[in-house]
Amino acid sequence: MSERDGPTKSEEMVYGRDDKSLDRSAAQFVAFNQLSANFAILAVRSSFLLNGAALFALPPVLISFSRNGGSLLVNDLYWPASFFVFGVLFAGFCCFVAYLNYQIIAESEHSRQRLEYVKWHIQHNYEHYLAIQEYFDDVVSEHQPITDRATKWAFRTAWAGVTFAVGSFLCFFEGCRRAGAVLLSL
Repeated sequence: MSERDGPTKSEEMVYGRDDKSLDRSAAQFVAFNQLSANFAILAVRSSFLLNGAALFALPPVLISFSRNGGSLLVNDLYWPASFFVFGVLFAGFCCFVAYLNYQIIAESEHSRQRLEYVKWHIQHNYEHYLAIQEYFDDVVSEHQPITDRATKWAFRTAWAGVTFAVGSFLCFFEGCRRAGAVLLSL
């Protein structure tokens, strides 16, 4: 803008449209993020249920099959049960890492909002910014490293949660495979 007092009517219309599209994009981002969180919750619950139910169902099923002529040793239950236990533990770790991830994201969002506040003042109220520039510079120097660090940790914890969830399902499938091998040997 030049030396005039404010934006022209056409510039206000463009800025207004940009703000609306940004609001719409932000709403879509929040909606998709919520859907992702809901699917993750469903996956972790399913993993808990699958591994926990298999762990509790394993001894009675194997005992009932061994009564029909097979011999069952306690060692036969060790490996399948171990995989189901690890599956439950991995699902629990996944929940813990997801909690950490959301706490990191919340801290990052707080810092990001403080930085956006400073940027808004620089763009829209430059005289006010100049009057208390030291305060704004302190805000930036305090919150920028937090935002950068939180972004890295949010990425890492998200992948750790996915790894634990996948590990939990893999433990379930391996426990089922080993339990099936025990059943076939009876």
